[in-house]
Amino acid sequence: MENPKEYIFKKCLFLGREFYIDKKVHIPRKNTEPLVKLALNHIKKIKQKVICADIGTGAGVIAIILVLENPFVKKVFATDIHKASLSTTKRNIEKYNLKNKIIIKKGNLLNPIKNKKIDIIIANLPHASEEVFKKKRYLSLEHKKSTFAGKSGLEMLESFLKQLSKYKFLNRVSAIFFKISPTKKEESVNLVKKYLPNRKIRIKKDFEGKHRYLTIGKQMTR
Repeated sequence: MENPKEYIFKKCLFLGREFYIDKKVHIPRKNTEPLVKLALNHIKKIKQKVICADIGTGAGVIAIILVLENPFVKKVFATDIHKASLSTTKRNIEKYNLKNKIIIKKGNLLNPIKNKKIDIIIANLPHASEEVFKKKRYLSLEHKKSTFAGKSGLEMLESFLKQLSKYKFLNRVSAIFFKISPTKKEESVNLVKKYLPNRKIRIKKDFEGKHRYLTIGKQMTR
């Protein structure tokens, strides 16, 4: 198989904007765009300045779009565990002159910002299971650690939820947005209920009618 055209031409389009891309990051997907729109719509509704977190930022496209598309986004913390990936993130942040708005933090998921106050979280985490990774051969051409999540495909989501359940500013967070595997809808919901009981959970479909987006809202009142 040939390398994806995004790697060949060193660029990709995401929500109408051009970004630098290379083999150090996962290629941003068209079906990730609705995830960002969900977050932007939420921010638009609450009409107040917010601090966001883009967990597993990769090329940084989500963090950048949040800042460019909504003036209520005060700043974004962009985290990634891979140092090489963050060099790509930095390049895109510099391209759009957003060094004062987007703060890069290296580390595992939420850990590098566990002492920061966050209002909105977007986590487009790896969710390809061992079975899916073997079946979809084109995934092997991309940055594996940004795609492969483990045997079940839920390992990264569970690790993040564990961290999130211990996050000391959790009550401040008004919404959390995940992209999930459509084949793991029930398992994903059950994990959220396990670590964040009594939180409002919503599942949204993508343009193919697949259950691909999971939103966690505020604590439900009893």
